Amino acid sequence: MILSRFFAALFVFFLGALGGMWAQASLLPYLASQPSLANLQFIKDWNARTIVRNEVSQILVGQDEGISRQIEQARSVAVAVQAAGRTGTGFVATSDGLILTWASFVPQGFVASAQFVGEEAPVPAQVIKRDFQNNLALLKVDRSNLRTIGFGEEGSVKMGAPVFLVSAVSEDGVAYSVNRGAVSSLAENVIRTTMEERSLIEGAPLFDLDGRIIGLSYLTQQGRVSAVSSGVLREFLGL
Repeated sequence: MILSRFFAALFVFFLGALGGMWAQASLLPYLASQPSLANLQFIKDWNARTIVRNEVSQILVGQDEGISRQIEQARSVAVAVQAAGRTGTGFVATSDGLILTWASFVPQGFVASAQFVGEEAPVPAQVIKRDFQNNLALLKVDRSNLRTIGFGEEGSVKMGAPVFLVSAVSEDGVAYSVNRGAVSSLAENVIRTTMEERSLIEGAPLFDLDGRIIGLSYLTQQGRVSAVSSGVLREFLGL
């Protein structure tokens, strides 16, 4: 008797589940399309839920498209920096050929060069300024009319905000490498992100979703991407 009741209850449960699935897939969408039923509360609730899903989908798609556009623009400022047998990334800071990178990439006593992605050979670079405390170096190459990108305002970076980086160094040599993630925490002059990477990305500019430079990337001992904030970079450049 108990077993038969159990199977009967189970049968009723499956019928209810199938009915619910049919209502969700067919009945409710049909009723929602009827103008004469538009003022019923359960129809309003159904339509409202459908609209919210569409809005979320549009936001996610729009965000991906926005990052793709900004990455295309950001690629033009990433530069490979070479010295002492090591290659890292820097970025074009001014249109007349100033490049900002990590000082550890261009140690004193070694000849430095910079190579723009897509060009066959590097060009000589002169180190004109160093900041040993913040490990920053400013290089000068004999170029003009270079494309630049503005800095994000100090304090504009928020927790959870989407960010991306563009490196001019990849496993294939001097070639673009891109990563994206979000801001995981903020400290004084430091932006920590959710991105995981290898040493190839060090020196890559970090961008916000508007395509503004908000930091210069480095790796933590745990392999996570962090960045010195744009405020430190701007002070070093005298901006």
